Amino acid sequence: MGACNIISSFVLPKIVTHFSRVHPLIKVNLYEGNIDSLNEKLHNGTLDLILDNYPIDESVYFTVPLFQESLYVAMSQALCKKIENKYLVNSMTNKQLLSESPDEKSNKAVPFSIFHNTPFIILRKGNDTRIRYDQLCVDFNIHPPIILEVDQLSTAYNICSNHFGVTLVSDTLIKNSSSAKSLKYFQIDSKVTERTVFFHYPKHHYLRLAVKAFLKEYNEPIN
Repeated sequence: MGACNIISSFVLPKIVTHFSRVHPLIKVNLYEGNIDSLNEKLHNGTLDLILDNYPIDESVYFTVPLFQESLYVAMSQALCKKIENKYLVNSMTNKQLLSESPDEKSNKAVPFSIFHNTPFIILRKGNDTRIRYDQLCVDFNIHPPIILEVDQLSTAYNICSNHFGVTLVSDTLIKNSSSAKSLKYFQIDSKVTERTVFFHYPKHHYLRLAVKAFLKEYNEPIN
C-alpha cells in the first residue's frame, strides 16, 4: 500500500494497526512517495492500492472514500498585520479550528483575495494542494508573491510556523502537528478547499484476497 507523506505519517498507521489486529496473519507493506511514483507503482502492480487526495481517473480506478479534509490558510501572528481588521477577527487558533462546528467555521470564511499581498510558501506543481492554490488564485483573480516552493506539505507548514510566509495546510496536518499552536488559521470561502481522501486501485488488475479483506474493513463491496 502506498501514500503521500502526510497520509503515511498520520493516517495509515491507525488504519494498518487496526487491520493487523483483525487480520494478524496478513502482512501489510507500506510505501511512501509522491503521486507520480505512487501511480507508476500502482499501474505496474508493485502496489495493490494507494491512499491519497489527488484526483483520479475513475474510468481506470475504483475509488473508496475514507474521509473529508479541508485546507486553511495558515500564518504567523507577525504576518497577520497584513490582513485588514474586519477579516482578521475571523482568524482561528488551532483549538477553535478543531472544535468549532462546520457552520461556525463557515460563518468565519474569508475571500482568498485578502491574501493578495502576503508571501506564500507553496508546493511544487503536480501536488493536489498546489492545484487548489492555483485554482484559488484564478477564481479570486490574485497573484500573491511566492517566496518558496517545496515538495512536502509538512515542510511548508514548519517553515510557516517559523514566521516565514503563509501557506495552505490541511486539517489532517493541523490535528497532528506541534507547530499548530503558534499559528492563526483562515477558512476560505470556496469549495476548492474541500477534498476527499480515498483508497484507489486499478479496475483491470487482479485483486488479491488480502487486498479484498482490507477493503472489506472499510465497507467497500468487492466485485
